[in-house]
Amino acid sequence: MVNVTISSALTTSSEIYTYNDLGSQSYYEIFEVTVPVDGDYIFKSNSSIDTVGLLYMDNFYPTSPYVNLFLYDDDSGEDSQFQLNAYLQSNRRYLLVVRTFSSSINGNYTLLVSGLNSVNLHQINSSVTIPTTTATTSKFTLFISSYNNYSLF
Repeated sequence: MVNVTISSALTTSSEIYTYNDLGSQSYYEIFEVTVPVDGDYIFKSNSSIDTVGLLYMDNFYPTSPYVNLFLYDDDSGEDSQFQLNAYLQSNRRYLLVVRTFSSSINGNYTLLVSGLNSVNLHQINSSVTIPTTTATTSKFTLFISSYNNYSLF
C-alpha cells in the first residue's frame, strides 16, 4: 500500500460556493488527481471539523456543483470525516474537492490518500467566472492562482 498525507486548512479566506437550492455555502479547496495506472484508491480526511469530500471527473464548476460529480461522502470516515473509495482510471482527470460541512465551520485538516499504485495530487486554489451563454454554448474559465504538487510513489 502506498500512502501520502497532506495538511491544509479551510478558513474564512478560502473559496466559497453554494451547494444547494437553500443557499447553503461552504469553504473548499481543490486537488487535481491523476494516476499512472488504473486501480483502487482511498481518500480520507482527518480533522476536528466536519469535512465533506467530492470527487469529480474532468472538471468542477462551483456554480454547478452536481455537474461531473463522480463520488460524494460526508461521514463514512470516523468522527464526521469523509472517506471516498474509488476505482480511478489512468486516462482520466479527477478533481477532489475538500469542503466544510457549512460556512460556519473552518479549521485545519489532513488529507490521507492510499492505494496500490502511485497518485499525483496538485492543489489548485481557483476562482471561476460565472458561465456566459451564447446561442449554443456555455463558457467556463478557470484561473489558477496557486499550484502545489504532491506525488505519491
